[in-house]
This record gives sequence, C-alpha cells and structure tokens, in this order.
Amino acid sequence: MKAIQYRTYGEYQENRLVDLERTRLKEGEVLVEMRTVGINPLDNTFRSGHIYFATPEKLPCVGGQTGVGVVVESGNTAFKVGDRVFVSSPGLGLAADGTWREFVSAPASALSRVPAGIDDDHAAAGRSVEVTQRPNVFRRNGYGDRSTRRRSSCSRETDNR
Repeated sequence: MKAIQYRTYGEYQENRLVDLERTRLKEGEVLVEMRTVGINPLDNTFRSGHIYFATPEKLPCVGGQTGVGVVVESGNTAFKVGDRVFVSSPGLGLAADGTWREFVSAPASALSRVPAGIDDDHAAAGRSVEVTQRPNVFRRNGYGDRSTRRRSSCSRETDNR
C-alpha cells in the first residue's frame, strides 16, 4: 500500500511516498480504506520533532492523526463493510503509524460514523479542527484560567486542577 512516511524529523521535504505491506487486521479491529486525511498543527509538530516524545526510536513513521474512509473489513460488530467513518485515536502519527496511508486498521473506539450529507473532505477537516482546538474551547469557557495553568516539559499548557 502507498503511505506518506518520514524517516527523520524535519520539514515537509522529509515526507516520502513509500510502498508498505498492507496493514493486517487484528482481533476486534476495523480495516478502513482511507479517502482523505487531515493535516493539522499537531501533525506538523510531530513531523518536525518539536515535542518531547519525538525520539529516533519512533522512526520511520507514517504521519497523520485524522482521516475519513470506508470500512473494507470488520472484526467488530459496531461497524460493517461500506460504513463511512472518521478515524482518530491518541498516538496515531507518532506512537503508531497514522492515517497518511491507503489502509488503516483501528479499534472501533477510534472510529465514528460520518453523517450523510457531509462529504469526506469536510468531515476530515472539521474533525481535524476539533482535535486541535479542543483545548482552546475549554480555556475560553472557563476551564483552566491562566492562574491554574503551567508549562510542561513539552511546552504545552496544562491544567493543574
């Protein structure tokens, strides 16, 4: 299968189109043929290596935290072949190969159905924004004011509550 992979941390020119063995479905997982993927600020942070857990041992890596595709094989009763789904899971794109590939196998907990009437591109883009902006929404609505936040070792703002 085709995938976008980086073998060193750095700029966009580190991305390479590669041929990889098609991912194999594990028990309880769902195999999704990706149609479109999101590229968000966190993907760029991971690829550039500007985060504390970006270590050489994690390379090579297929990037991408989010995307939309169609179920082509299911080992879980929650999803059936032909379902349009959004794929997102903690660790995708750094701790585990991400969505920038033709096929992604993921647990059902990493999937949600795409509503009818929303095309793949808008579904992927909308959830990418939601994933990266969720912390800002919490802060703007009074969860974690500036007096309770501190800087962590990875330069992300965290809540001390």
